[in-house]
Amino acid sequence: MGKDDLDNSGAFLIRTLVKAYKTLAKKGPAMRTHAAREIALLRNPKTMAEALRTPQRIEWIDAINKEMTSLIDKEVYEIRKVPVGRKLISTKLVLKIKLASDSSIDRYKARCVIVGYR
Repeated sequence: MGKDDLDNSGAFLIRTLVKAYKTLAKKGPAMRTHAAREIALLRNPKTMAEALRTPQRIEWIDAINKEMTSLIDKEVYEIRKVPVGRKLISTKLVLKIKLASDSSIDRYKARCVIVGYR
């Protein structure tokens, strides 16, 4: 571990835990599902509430604001009251940590998508 690995983003710790879970998954197929689930949780929060509970909450808030501002500027998203007799189209935020080629965190990305299965 070098001086550059000890930054405030926690990238070193995330990489170390992911490697540990990958090693655990190789030991047996029974642990593979559990390890895959834990790796996914380390990398990408499933909800906005999860993202806001992490130490990187400021980065997530910036990513969410950037996405929503972009949608409003492109005039594809509008916040207003639902007209009588109309159904609301629900949306959700998909949050993802984008990694650089050296496994460091490149950026935090938020995407607003329509919940199509409802």
